[in-house]
Amino acid sequence: MSKYDLSVADRYRSMVSELFSRGGRLPIGDHYFLRTWDQRTAGECVQAVIEVEDAEAPGVLDVVNGVARENGFEADVRETPPAEVPSPLWNVGFAGISFDRVSKALYRDASPLASEFAGAARESVGGAYRLALRLMAEHDKATLVGSEQRGVSPLGFGDLLSTRLLSFRSHYEGMAARVRDRESFEGRCEKYYEDFGHYARGLVSSCMESENPTDDPHMRQWALNISETTKPLREEVREGRIVNVGLTLDDLNRDRETLLSPAGFHAFGADSEAFQYLMNSDPDFMAFRIQAGLLYSCLHTIGFSLPERFVLCYILGRANEDVSGKSANELQERLMSVAEGMYARTDPAREGQWS
Repeated sequence: MSKYDLSVADRYRSMVSELFSRGGRLPIGDHYFLRTWDQRTAGECVQAVIEVEDAEAPGVLDVVNGVARENGFEADVRETPPAEVPSPLWNVGFAGISFDRVSKALYRDASPLASEFAGAARESVGGAYRLALRLMAEHDKATLVGSEQRGVSPLGFGDLLSTRLLSFRSHYEGMAARVRDRESFEGRCEKYYEDFGHYARGLVSSCMESENPTDDPHMRQWALNISETTKPLREEVREGRIVNVGLTLDDLNRDRETLLSPAGFHAFGADSEAFQYLMNSDPDFMAFRIQAGLLYSCLHTIGFSLPERFVLCYILGRANEDVSGKSANELQERLMSVAEGMYARTDPAREGQWS
């Protein structure tokens, strides 16, 4: 990152930690905040959603405006009917009659911790990256604790976790496939792996060895929050109240004369009904995808840029491969076995088909 970008990240983290962390300057109750993009202008912004009675309390708006100005930002305060406040996860590929309510509840639980993480990330760039890597690893471990996959797949916790951590490789590969000079991009990521790979491998090993959350109080609370959301999210999807509206390759090819074809990493499983079911329909895995959307949104809210996110995904994805002793493709094959088991449950006639 350039010095200017580092300055912006530090000033942003200073602002949100000063306003929203425990003991911060805003004496408010129920609220959440996030760093996102304005749906009307596409401009990047921080949205802080607080109750009207809190906003009308003496001095509250003065504090918001003052802290924003002290850190080089401008506040735009509006009174908005609750129904018009956009979902904080409006761009993660899900919708449905309960998604708005559920996503706001997720962010209300996440915001106090995000403000603490933002404050801690100010200590140093290296410290910030280690914090993010730990959060990402602990998050994925927490998503697996209550997953139905554990009652279906014969894989142990560590091996199942390797298929969850594969999502970071997938996220990185999605970006790498679009850059003009992949070799140069990957070379820069490899340099970061030289600096942070040892730490990341230690995280992966520790997470694979035990499903218990870390002793760090903020990380532990994050993990507990996430593990407690798995079953409710899964049931919202199963009952049709949350639906996957992300575009598939079939969606992109609809009405196209020249069809797009899956390529590279994401070509795997394109012709498998079981794999496509897991990726796009399985309620348990959809819960994981929503949780992943929350994680990536919160990394941005903590102050990490999109390029940094992809670097972090590369580091943790590669660490997963090194610790597992498996290539990315071998881990995809392992995930395929999970997909087949989950798909078999949807039709008794398929039970045992892939055993």
